[in-house]
Amino acid sequence: MFLSKNKYGIVWTLLILLLCLMPGDNLPSTSFLSFKGADKLLHFTLYFVLLIFVGKGLVNYFDSSYSNNRIIVIAFLYCLFLGVGIEFLQSIFVPGRSGDFFDVLANATGASVGVVILLVQSKKSTRKA
Repeated sequence: MFLSKNKYGIVWTLLILLLCLMPGDNLPSTSFLSFKGADKLLHFTLYFVLLIFVGKGLVNYFDSSYSNNRIIVIAFLYCLFLGVGIEFLQSIFVPGRSGDFFDVLANATGASVGVVILLVQSKKSTRKA
């Protein structure tokens, strides 16, 4: 049951792990991400989507056992710890990559925007009920 409700969050997490723990020499070079700040925009987007997937999956899984606000905060903490953990792993174990505080900041910002969106959706759905 947990896996079926959270499949998108799990797959997205695996995608992030694959992309972010890939050695620097293996990273594809793309021209559409060559502008200044593209890396941070990519981090923002990855973690924004992750928060939406994980947050919605957990809200659906726990149904009404816990408040949606609490579940969304847990999803945010998951995203934050994942982002910090990946940057830590990059700085120590991944050749050609280094940890970057500003990547963590972009991750947290993307997840924060996702929190706001889910909270607004949650408030709208409780008003209709």
